[in-house]
Amino acid sequence: MNADRQPTRNILRSREIFLTNIWPLAIILIVIGHELKALRQQMGLTQAELAEKLGVPWNTVARWEVGMRKIFEPVARLVQYLAKEMQAEKKKRRS
Repeated sequence: MNADRQPTRNILRSREIFLTNIWPLAIILIVIGHELKALRQQMGLTQAELAEKLGVPWNTVARWEVGMRKIFEPVARLVQYLAKEMQAEKKKRRS
């Protein structure tokens, strides 16, 4: 694993734990711009490719990444799901 990707993963985990402690009955996922960019890069996708998978224009992804637009929870959950699915697919190919 790349060393530059590890801090983002730790940030996401600590944020999920923090938010789960505040709202134990509901997991609220928040992703901010630089975290989205790190996840997209981890998946090996361009902004246009991620936008296509999410069904949004490419410039929306660009705006999310620079903080011009808020990333809503359903989008954050979908990005997390895509990242997990792509990691699982890569592991299957390696096996």
